Amino acid sequence: MPDRDLALLKAGGVPERLSRLVGGVTAPLDGRGFVCVLSTRETPEMLKIGYTNRDPLTRAKEINSATGVIIPWGVRGAWTAAHAHRAEAEIHALLADYRVRKDREFFHRPFAEAARIIEQYATAARD
Repeated sequence: MPDRDLALLKAGGVPERLSRLVGGVTAPLDGRGFVCVLSTRETPEMLKIGYTNRDPLTRAKEINSATGVIIPWGVRGAWTAAHAHRAEAEIHALLADYRVRKDREFFHRPFAEAARIIEQYATAARD
């Protein structure tokens, strides 16, 4: 993992949150949330991009517990955001050409390309 990526993860508090999640303790987000990208192994280019004010792995477990979910979703990436709901809407606008339905948060795009767009957004939001 490049040093810059590791520094971004540390700055977002991800290692501590993951440690607490594995230990069964949810870390406080201090008013921040996450923009998350989920996909399945069977359809890796169908991305679910949304926000949560909780740990992304906890949110994925909730999504997967719904009776209509046949194939489980896994977290592919998560970015912290001060206003995660607004960030989600702005990222959805950036990815609008790839949206599957206007009323759903699904996008057909390779993860690496969507992650690049989200990372550019997150970097600009920090500046």
